[in-house]
Amino acid sequence: MKKNLINFILLLLSIGFPLIIADLIMKSLYLPKQQARVMLLSKDGLFEDLEYKITKFSPLKEYRHVAVYGGGIEFDYTFKTNHLGFRNTFSCNLNKSNNVKKNNYDVVITGDSFTEGTGSNLSWTKFLEKEICKKDLNTINTAIPGYGIEGMANTLAYAKKEFNSKYAILAIIPEDIHREHTRSFKNEKYSYTLGNISGNKFVWWHIDNDLSAGEINKIADKKVKSGLIPVLVKISDSLKYRISKAKYIFNKYTKKVEQRNFPNSNLENSIKYINKSIKEYGKDNFLLIILPTKGKLEINVDEFVVSRINNDLAYFLKSIDQEISIADLRNCDLSLSDFYKLDGHPNERGYEKIGNCSLKSKTITKFVDKLE
Repeated sequence: MKKNLINFILLLLSIGFPLIIADLIMKSLYLPKQQARVMLLSKDGLFEDLEYKITKFSPLKEYRHVAVYGGGIEFDYTFKTNHLGFRNTFSCNLNKSNNVKKNNYDVVITGDSFTEGTGSNLSWTKFLEKEICKKDLNTINTAIPGYGIEGMANTLAYAKKEFNSKYAILAIIPEDIHREHTRSFKNEKYSYTLGNISGNKFVWWHIDNDLSAGEINKIADKKVKSGLIPVLVKISDSLKYRISKAKYIFNKYTKKVEQRNFPNSNLENSIKYINKSIKEYGKDNFLLIILPTKGKLEINVDEFVVSRINNDLAYFLKSIDQEISIADLRNCDLSLSDFYKLDGHPNERGYEKIGNCSLKSKTITKFVDKLE
């Protein structure tokens, strides 16, 4: 009995000791902290409008948004919100000439972080909104980071009911069609979104606006864990991805499948909601813009991901019930230097290029010309 107990203890030590050593080594190397991302946002945070199931910032506030990757600040900028709780990307000032009422927004723009302007002091929409303003029409940008098509559609419904908006501009990156709808919450320490299906949580830690870069890095450093368990989680996620990729390749060459990827509930939901929005506004009053991303410019691009996105995007566009205006800006003249290296969002120069590119689009020009 005593011998068996000793053997059991030795077995535990033989297993536990290497694990402890591995954990200490990984912590000393700050793994996987070196690849970690921490998002920080002003204390006013994000919250959900329960009536319309949309996300908003606090109204009439100045926000600071910081992204820290692997212990280094990737971007750090501020922006202001309007009286409705959306980022103020352009002010037409039509109110001064008494041409419109305060809450009359003829054109509503929606999208995700690429349209909200994450990472920059400006959004590409500024250029488009300026052109629309020349026609004595007010615009409002209701884009919110993390939005999928359902969230965008909800903001369009909100604008139609609250402002009687006549025209809708929905701007997406291709990945948005796979994005599930999320709900927004906030507490004293952080704001976060929660996936309706997956339960995945994305966090923005709250900060004071006047913190120094050093103080920001210290806060971010405490939000990321390093060691064996976090590394194993990352390895597990990588294996799941490789297995899904292997299944895709196997089925591609052994089965007759549709041109698009296999059925995806998020994709079908995106189709449902964009068709709902088009019906609300009418096909002639609806513009879909497809924005460029960094992925197309990268050399070591994953063909599996590219194939999946392109096939599913083609399916998404074919599934739109009515013939609407679609402006594809993915061939805009951008380079890798127009995007953040680690984060992937455009930098200020990148947003300016997208904005100028939008003004050269014949589809967008035609849509703006007919606004009245």
